Amino acid sequence: MKEPESHEESRQPLTAEESFDLRSIVMEYDVLTIDTSTIKKLGYRFDSGLLDQLSQFKNNDTLLIFSDVVVREMEKHITDDISEAREKHKNSLKELRKKSAMDNASIQKINDLLDVQLPVDELANNIIESFLDKTDALVIDSVQITSDQLLNRYFNTKPPFENTSAKKNEFPDAIALLALEKWGSFNGRKVLAVSEDKGWVSYGEESEIIDVQTDLATALNIINSFDMSKKINDVLHFALEDIMNNEQSEQREELLFEIEGQTNEVDATSIGYSTEATVISAFSGVTLSYNSVSFQEQKPSKLKVVNRQDRAITVQIPIIANARAITTFVLLRNVTGYEITPGAFITSEEKFEQDASKDFTFPANLLLTLEIDTLRDSSEIAEIEIIDTPASFDFGDINEEQRNYTLLHLR
Repeated sequence: MKEPESHEESRQPLTAEESFDLRSIVMEYDVLTIDTSTIKKLGYRFDSGLLDQLSQFKNNDTLLIFSDVVVREMEKHITDDISEAREKHKNSLKELRKKSAMDNASIQKINDLLDVQLPVDELANNIIESFLDKTDALVIDSVQITSDQLLNRYFNTKPPFENTSAKKNEFPDAIALLALEKWGSFNGRKVLAVSEDKGWVSYGEESEIIDVQTDLATALNIINSFDMSKKINDVLHFALEDIMNNEQSEQREELLFEIEGQTNEVDATSIGYSTEATVISAFSGVTLSYNSVSFQEQKPSKLKVVNRQDRAITVQIPIIANARAITTFVLLRNVTGYEITPGAFITSEEKFEQDASKDFTFPANLLLTLEIDTLRDSSEIAEIEIIDTPASFDFGDINEEQRNYTLLHLR
């Protein structure tokens, strides 16, 4: 979509402050690595959000590398997560059987489906292998790291070891960092690492090979902003300026329209209830349906370029989102009823499937991909994705007197 003609006439050369081109960087980073805790924080969602942006490094001049220690840690965490999810599912089935909410035959069918799946360690390995192939990542062998190197850092409390009682837990970090340092030194490469771990940050401060950033989006911005052509930089800047600050912009209108049709799935929910006799036995995840968004950052030069492939550039934009959160859960309520003999009653349970919806306003991030056309000085919106949404939503108290939701008897 072309930019409004009114903007063509008002364009001025960009100042150094406005430019995305980070000329203050001493050298170009052509190697990126990420620690386990950062990937875990992003939920191992390799097909969405910032982790999905790592696919840009396949067939790219920038190399994505991991220590084999980090890869093994990722496999272990994913294995544990899958095992925990399966165990929770089986426990939920047992609870439903106890409450007579599902018959044994149906439960057995579900269990049979679970039993024919691959072992959890194989599933985890397949997920990691798919990710490594998708990003063309290189795994660095750490077998050449000697015990003398590790023990020297351990007993002299050198990074990543800290002077704490948990110092022994930092051995995997030490092995990973020493392997990365040795590889970078041997190959003459400067490594940009992403980690919030204090040990990694401290190590980077003293290393000549490894520099550490605490935020993945910032690291991607550093890599993608280096040596960006002035022409692409100018078109990108004015496109973002038009979208974020020009209320009459056609691209802004298109973007907001597309966002209003977006939905997100949130894994975890937090639901409160006020009636003691009412128990929430199970609930689904939350679906977010967006009503509107506003931009937190108004200066395009402050945004982070997280992906750059040919003329397609992805920028992370901080937003304030308003969305309707919708969930479904089951209520079990004890009721006293049936008189079987004079003066003797039995207590039964009523089961209700209940829907809840509520509007929430929260900070998030928008990944906006623009196709840049330098010949026409224009851009088009190629893709949008909302990330960093809250992990839980409080729908408030649920009680018999105040609820306005439709109840569905399950029996």
